[in-house]
Amino acid sequence: MQLLHGSIAQQAIVHLQHGPKFDPDSANNNRRVTVESRKKESFTMAYANETLSVGGSLAQRLREMRAAFADRRARYGLYRKTLHELEGLTERDLTDLGLSRSNIRDVALTAAYGTPR
Repeated sequence: MQLLHGSIAQQAIVHLQHGPKFDPDSANNNRRVTVESRKKESFTMAYANETLSVGGSLAQRLREMRAAFADRRARYGLYRKTLHELEGLTERDLTDLGLSRSNIRDVALTAAYGTPR
């Protein structure tokens, strides 16, 4: 099961279907079909079926969306603040921190989101 968005889950189900073979070019199509011949001349086909299930109420999903939006907004604010503060430092201050101007963006992204993009 995969979680797609909020409380929507997607589940793939694989089914097997068995049936008799049919060969339109065969001259034996008019013969009597027995259980033994069905077992010998059958096929197995697999097909996938995907279902979506939505859990929770609309109010719950809206609360989750609001919380996710607030989290994204807070992370972006932290990114902008870190970026602004690092861009305001002199070359000497950046060198003391072991940074250069070229990797300020990566440091700000790591501070806000955990990994550089």
